[in-house]
Amino acid sequence: MKKVLIMIGLVINFACQGTSYNWYSGTLEDAMSVAGSKLIMLKFYTYTWAACIRLDVETLRNTEIQAFSQENFISLKYNANEEIGNKYFKEYKCQGVPHLLFLDSMGNEVDRIIGFLPPTEYLLRIKDIVQKRNTLDDYLLRYEKGEKNAEVIAAIAMKYEDRNENDKAAEYYFILINEYPDENSEYHTQGEFFLASHEFEKGNENALKNYIKNNPDSKFRLSAYRKMTFHFADTQEMNKELLIYEEMIE
Repeated sequence: MKKVLIMIGLVINFACQGTSYNWYSGTLEDAMSVAGSKLIMLKFYTYTWAACIRLDVETLRNTEIQAFSQENFISLKYNANEEIGNKYFKEYKCQGVPHLLFLDSMGNEVDRIIGFLPPTEYLLRIKDIVQKRNTLDDYLLRYEKGEKNAEVIAAIAMKYEDRNENDKAAEYYFILINEYPDENSEYHTQGEFFLASHEFEKGNENALKNYIKNNPDSKFRLSAYRKMTFHFADTQEMNKELLIYEEMIE
C-alpha cells in the first residue's frame, strides 16, 4: 500500500506541475523586472486536487495554448500550501485551486481564472485577458460610459466576488437585484444568495435562514446550510451547528 501511495503521489506531482509547459524559474520580482509588455501568470495549485491535475493534463499541454502563453505571459507556479505560494495566495485574496492570476509588470491584477477550463474555453479566456477584454476594468469602464444592464452589472459583481472583495461585490449585486428584478435570471438567483451569505458573514445569523425560507427550491439551498454549519463549527458553537443539521434533515 505504501508503494502504491508513493506512485500516486509521483503521478500527481508530475501532472499537477505541468512538465511540458514553459514555466519561468525566477522569482515573481524577477518576472516583474523583465515582463515588459507581457503579463505575468501565477498558477496556484496543490498536489491532490483533481481540478488542478485536469488543468495541467487536459489544458496546459495543449500546443496552441502553450505557444500563445509563451508569447504573451511569463508563467510561474506555486504550491498554495507552501510558504511563498501561500504568501502570494493570501496577498491576492485567492480562493480555491487551481487559481490562475494574471498581473501586469507592476503587480496589478488584470484578471483571474478560478478552477478547471477545457482547452477551447481557456484559450478564449486568455486571449481576452491579453486584450484586457471582459476584465473588471473593462466592465467598469463600460458601466461608467453608460452600458448599464444586468449582464454588465452582474459581471462586475462576479469579478469582485472572485477577488474576494465582497463589499464591492455586494454593492453591485444590490444594484442588480433592485434595478433589474428578474427572479428567473441566474444572475438574480446568484445575487440573492451572495447577499444573504454576505449578511451572514457580517454577523446576521438569520440571513441565510431567511434566504432558505424564502427560496425553498433554490439550487443554493444546500450551500446555505453548509456555510452555516462550517461557520458554527469554526466558531465552536456546537448547539447552533446541531440545530442547523436538524433543520437540514427535517
